[in-house]
Amino acid sequence: MTLMMTVLIFLLALSAFLIIVEIFFIPGTTLFGIAGGIGAVISIYYAFQESTNLGYIAIAAAVVFFIIFFILGKNMMDKSKFNLKSELTEKVNTYNDGLVNIGDKGITLSVLKPQGKAKVDNKKIEVYSFGSYIEKGVEIEIIKIEENKIFVNPLI
Repeated sequence: MTLMMTVLIFLLALSAFLIIVEIFFIPGTTLFGIAGGIGAVISIYYAFQESTNLGYIAIAAAVVFFIIFFILGKNMMDKSKFNLKSELTEKVNTYNDGLVNIGDKGITLSVLKPQGKAKVDNKKIEVYSFGSYIEKGVEIEIIKIEENKIFVNPLI
């Protein structure tokens, strides 16, 4: 094996490794992916400069390295502490039947413009006004409940 082939194989392996680092470990930076892509193209180019057969061998080696590092990276991420294995199942401001009812009265905890927080029956809930601006600390009444939205009007 010549020195040129050793350098090309090393560069191909390094390029495949950098691409896998981009995919699994540092996604979104694109720096490692670009460096890996450039390294792979350069090594394949110089392999074809040596001989056509070596060029095709370099392409096959690049594919093999990529597959090996992809499988290793996937297995490492499955076992990693950094992998997010949980999923969110709750929704923001879900309305449970009977939590509050139309006609209940409360007080705003924040400014409603038109959305904000209020306290009704000692429960903090997200409420909406009908487009009007309602100051903090104003007494309100629940007028309408529709699709997880609680609409209120100020008591004047």
